[in-house]
Amino acid sequence: MKRVFAFIGFTVAITLFVLLNIDFRAVPLITAAALVLLILSLVFKTTREGRCIPVVFASALFACSVFLITMYSSVMPQLELSGSSADAVAYITDIPEETSNGRYAYSIKTKSVELEGAPQNIRLILYSDTKLEADYYEYFDCDITFSNPYSSAFKSYGAYAKGEYLTCALENIKPTGVYNHNPLRYIILLRERIIAELLNTFDGDSGGLAVSLITGDKSFVNSEIYNNFKICGVTHSMAVSGLHVALAYLAVSVLLKPLYKHKKLQSLISGLFVFTYIGIADFSKSALRAGIMITVFLVANAVKRPSDNLNSLGIATFIICLNPFAVTDAGALLTVSAMLGVLVIYPRLLSEFSVSNRILQFFVSGFLISLSVVLSTFPVGWLFFGAMGLIGIVLNIIFIPLVQLAVISLIFFLFFSPLKYLAAPFVFISRLALKLMLLLTDFTADRFSFLYVDFSGRYTGIAIGFILLFIGITLLAFKKLNVKAVLAVSLALLISAYAFSAYETRSAKHIAITENGSVLVYDNSVLYTLDGQKADRYLIEAVSENREVISLNTKTLDGTYENDFMSLYKQDKAVYLDIYNYRFEISDYCVTIGDIRFYRNLKKEPSVYIISIKEGYEMIIEEKEG
Repeated sequence: MKRVFAFIGFTVAITLFVLLNIDFRAVPLITAAALVLLILSLVFKTTREGRCIPVVFASALFACSVFLITMYSSVMPQLELSGSSADAVAYITDIPEETSNGRYAYSIKTKSVELEGAPQNIRLILYSDTKLEADYYEYFDCDITFSNPYSSAFKSYGAYAKGEYLTCALENIKPTGVYNHNPLRYIILLRERIIAELLNTFDGDSGGLAVSLITGDKSFVNSEIYNNFKICGVTHSMAVSGLHVALAYLAVSVLLKPLYKHKKLQSLISGLFVFTYIGIADFSKSALRAGIMITVFLVANAVKRPSDNLNSLGIATFIICLNPFAVTDAGALLTVSAMLGVLVIYPRLLSEFSVSNRILQFFVSGFLISLSVVLSTFPVGWLFFGAMGLIGIVLNIIFIPLVQLAVISLIFFLFFSPLKYLAAPFVFISRLALKLMLLLTDFTADRFSFLYVDFSGRYTGIAIGFILLFIGITLLAFKKLNVKAVLAVSLALLISAYAFSAYETRSAKHIAITENGSVLVYDNSVLYTLDGQKADRYLIEAVSENREVISLNTKTLDGTYENDFMSLYKQDKAVYLDIYNYRFEISDYCVTIGDIRFYRNLKKEPSVYIISIKEGYEMIIEEKEG
């Protein structure tokens, strides 16, 4: 059986994804079914000798077991703490993130919780109005109140994937001066030093972009720059992914060239460097995936055995999925699906569309790689984001080499930073690459924002389901995939889905709430922007197409503003928006209807909530991450 680890890794990931999208009460039944099917596949000689089917059922059973163990041993006991308070000893485990409303988000871990039956050593997210006085990994005594803000793992926006199932509030914090001697503390201090070095060397937007490229921390990138990257379909460059880790490995390989005769020592040092770099990137799932694949390559190289890329990806996927909530992390799913596109789809496209001219082939190959990644990540993008910057398919041909140049030069700059004269050339190259990236995204987003296409909605989901079904039937019937037929069917289905969605949109009224603070209210003919923010200008331009645009400010609103489907008015210093029979209360930080809050100006929330309302119909709420 070829590529056994690919079968194992992908089966585990798919099984966990299914388990997290069904009623938890059905999970024991699915586990029992997987066990029965595994036994049957081993009983019958045909399936037993084929090996593939038993491996798949065994992997599914393993995934079910890991999921159930994690739920019963960790998640459920912690969720029972919601609403309770206790004395605790805890410590900070990461650099705090400052949210756009001026609060601080800390990742903390408890050493002890003085509550009968309470689990110990649990991870939490702490929101604080001020910075905590405690140092990283320094124990502090406190009074802690637990809360559960997440309706499901997928609605936790990556918190479950980090093992953070609850948020909390702290009071009476008292640092003890005693430390948890965890080596990860030194990686955090190194990351802080790197961030400070980059911000001190590169000014303004270039500094924030440099920090994002090296550490994956986007908090120093202003919202306008981030939106430019999003419109251009190049936000992947801001998250430390396989490309960044591979470039870091390439950089250290150049520095270790004098050790070319000592392969094992070179591999060991390279592996330690890659692990440290992944730590600097806060152990993101995309960085972990790349690090594991590189480690497999290094081990194979050290023992002089060939490595298989799909098998390596399967091993990385399996290890990541030992945390069953890793599949709820958009970054993890995107990095694995993108690699599948490069390893599976790209070779097929290249065989169909290759050209003899070398210069032209360079651009064709770049376009086909971008197209392969877009095709393979499209289902994930639809599930998590609902929109895509199509210009990125072409722009990445130019943009990825700029990212490579910037990352390599920044790594060399950081390595030689104590020696200013050696670092100076890399500062110049980095500054040039960063500036070009900013100028290119600003120019492209300004002129091609109409190519940021909204693919959200149930029709797109139906189209994706039919595309996957068509691919499955084709493989079963013909044992091979006709690339051109798949592309033609996919394009036809997606265009049809988009047309149906557009038609449905014409008959509904919508309110969109963005993380930057804008509130957009629109129907087929008119768009009202309430407190429109500059950072949302591309979103506003996209929505405003063929609509009359009226800008209003809730802070200066005096009296009532009405049209045929809505009224906006101020009453008792609060601003209200009525659409048909639904009343929304608008504050600085959220829009509220009944007991439901839709946050604005909070970066940890999804970037856009879209609420669709038809007269006489139920309200439909969609959430999109940015």
